[in-house]
Amino acid sequence: MGASIVLFIAFITSFALAQMYGYDVAMTPSLPASASLKLEEEENYNFKAVKWYNQGVEAFSQKNYAQALDLFQQSFEKEPSFWQASYMAGLTAIQMQDFTKAIPYFEQAKKLKPKEMKIHYYLAYCHYAQKDYDKTITLTKEALEIAPKHQGILELQGLALLQKQRWQDALAVFKQLTELAPENGLYFYYIGKVYERQDAIAEAMQYYQKATEASPSLIAPKEDLAFLYFRNGELEKSEQLFSEVLEIQPKRTFSLYYLGLVKSALGKKEEAQRCVEQLKPLSEELAQRLEQALSD
Repeated sequence: MGASIVLFIAFITSFALAQMYGYDVAMTPSLPASASLKLEEEENYNFKAVKWYNQGVEAFSQKNYAQALDLFQQSFEKEPSFWQASYMAGLTAIQMQDFTKAIPYFEQAKKLKPKEMKIHYYLAYCHYAQKDYDKTITLTKEALEIAPKHQGILELQGLALLQKQRWQDALAVFKQLTELAPENGLYFYYIGKVYERQDAIAEAMQYYQKATEASPSLIAPKEDLAFLYFRNGELEKSEQLFSEVLEIQPKRTFSLYYLGLVKSALGKKEEAQRCVEQLKPLSEELAQRLEQALSD
């Protein structure tokens, strides 16, 4: 198949495939690996409340979230000043994907410990997860009055601004983050995403490149850049980047699909067919789409 035909097929299918298989995924900040709290020795809470709290932390660490939540609730009911128990109940509800339930726990913890940034972060995170971006922006503004350079809070604010299409405000936040942490490629990626959402493709590609240079193992900017090279007809560059993505994540279906199209456009029919075979156990639908594209 000629390169122009392949690119035409990509154009008419790209947006549907993107939504189904991961390109331009919703911007969701990742949770820290461990955010549970240990009690300080000087804190003097009711003995039973502390016992239930410690049992809750153990259950949480073992991913027994329903049990953990029950223990944290008992602990907080026994000792209403026990802000850590309320905080951990909220964190447990997040792990259960129940953001509505988590919010009141964090709000209560915030009343008891108003300058604890973990609480501010997760409360805003819950509203972001519920797509309440206006509330996220409000909460992050409040938190940044306490800690103006808190990277997690700034990231949440920038992502909420991006979702609200407040492009210039989002750019200002993400550029502040690149100054605070120039080694973090994710912040350059977010800038690229703001530009891409405005169809400023050259600027988007520039920042995706910066993101890959800062964080070579980061998948998202590498894959998005490969896709934009493909749309621009720069097939050799697209092939190289999709291949690099698959070296990191060999089962990345979106990259396998487009790598097959790129290789076909470059006349590498056998290599394109191998992409079909690799896709079959991962996504029969995508494998069929690619096989059909290669046979047209």
